Amino acid sequence: MFLFQNQLISKTEFWRKVSFQADILRQSDKPYYILYSEDCYEFAIKFFALIEIKKTIILPPNNQNKILNNFEDKLKDLPNSKIIFYTSGSTGESKLIVKDFMNLQIEIQELKKLWGNCLNDSIFLSTVSHQHIYGLLFRLLLPMALENTIIDCTITNTQEELIKKIQVSKNHTLITSPAFIKRFEPNLKISSFAKIQYCFSSGGVLKPEIINNIKPVCQNLIEILGSTETGGIAYKKPTESNIWTLFPLVQIKKQNTLSVKSAYILDKNYIETGDTIEFLSEKHFLLKERTDSIVKIEEKRVSLIEIENKLLKHEYIKDCSACVLEANRQIIAIVAVLSVSGLKYLELNNKFSLNYLLRKYLLDYFEPVLLPRKWRYLDRLPFNSQGKLNKKEIYNLFS
Repeated sequence: MFLFQNQLISKTEFWRKVSFQADILRQSDKPYYILYSEDCYEFAIKFFALIEIKKTIILPPNNQNKILNNFEDKLKDLPNSKIIFYTSGSTGESKLIVKDFMNLQIEIQELKKLWGNCLNDSIFLSTVSHQHIYGLLFRLLLPMALENTIIDCTITNTQEELIKKIQVSKNHTLITSPAFIKRFEPNLKISSFAKIQYCFSSGGVLKPEIINNIKPVCQNLIEILGSTETGGIAYKKPTESNIWTLFPLVQIKKQNTLSVKSAYILDKNYIETGDTIEFLSEKHFLLKERTDSIVKIEEKRVSLIEIENKLLKHEYIKDCSACVLEANRQIIAIVAVLSVSGLKYLELNNKFSLNYLLRKYLLDYFEPVLLPRKWRYLDRLPFNSQGKLNKKEIYNLFS
């Protein structure tokens, strides 16, 4: 069932509306439709109606004019009856990823085998959009494939909204991302009745200090590793182990970079993800860091992730992102969110003094040529609706 505008909509009523919408769309000879709706229920009706009449569906990440206009040049010679996702990929360049609905069905069936019995009778809440592959699978398609589930059609944007929802009834499943979890208030005190039974997180690796934020309200936390290009790759329970377990029907090569072949995608070749790993077995690995986080500055190799991790240990830094800028020479730049003590220091001093202090701190770990040369301080890092860092906006801060 769907919880739509404070009313429960039965599956029978839903499929009746899907059939009605399909009859309307059948009158058009358009081969493809760009589908965007912030409302999960309206989206689902149109999505399944288009599936029924075998039209190609294009899912943009948002409804910004520039995003939609970009599609016009990419819609030539589209395949029939496909689902096409828009993704920035690891390079930041936008591209279209083509899937069959069968790919999604196969993936849902495997998710159902893993967690179906645990998630039946659950109310699904989400902080992520269904316009992306993770949200589409976990927020919409998975609960629809289970028994006696309710899909809350409104996005949960804040901690306060989430607490309010889970105190009304029990047995909730939360579909979320690290971006939401890191904003959670640590040591939150709520009744045991309001615990979330299962919390799924994807869009980035959860750091230990972030995991502690959600512990008071979540009984079972599960991280999902994947991408639009590969589909789901692996999962783990970060409160129990750092070892990732491959999803069924997914294979990886025995090497130190993550190369994936999967039944969840059309491409039958191995896809390089840009991640480095420690291969443990055919089904297990440890995730290291992205190969594209390793950069050379003045012929010195450095990991941007390592710089970020060192900054996050400083009492003045709450969150941060490192990037490389191309000018007369390559330099490292930092976008940071200050902690309460960091904000106090900035108020009593100035940005130049804070930059100097942080560079001096990093000098204990990195050579001078590798120290960040440009800094920007924000109230919050720019994340998209999927909870992923918007790298383009990061770079725009320095343009």
